[in-house]
Amino acid sequence: MNASHRHIPLGDDVYCRSILSLHEDVLLIIISYFYGLDALHFSLTSRRSYSLAIERVGAAAECSSPSDLHRLAPYMLGCLPSGLPRAQHLEHLVIHPNQLQRTIGPELFGIIYDIDPTSILAVRNILSKANNLRSLSLPLFQSCLNEDRRIG
Repeated sequence: MNASHRHIPLGDDVYCRSILSLHEDVLLIIISYFYGLDALHFSLTSRRSYSLAIERVGAAAECSSPSDLHRLAPYMLGCLPSGLPRAQHLEHLVIHPNQLQRTIGPELFGIIYDIDPTSILAVRNILSKANNLRSLSLPLFQSCLNEDRRIG
């Protein structure tokens, strides 16, 4: 059988030619489980899949190195082809504590850390546009609130 004529079995005597031949509601449910590279790879398979999945590319983000947060903020505040900011589709955000701290100097028993105001501003800007956020991991949340009440 030619590869272009293969069918995907869906159950007893039910077949479809490709995943994209499924009803759009079913596709959107499947795509809702895609994040990051999975969503990107799926969106690059066709024009239809692009329009359905491209918004899922930025649905989850994790900042784990000191420069991640300052790269993430402009990306999330940038607009998709739909005109909406990417942060509008952000559902899961993890910001590690070292993203929000800066070294202010050594002390006798260790290094003193302080909250970095530019990082707080970046977090506030992302959160202000992230209307669909379902989970947020921000270990220094109280310190962030003390710096900028608009975060809460």
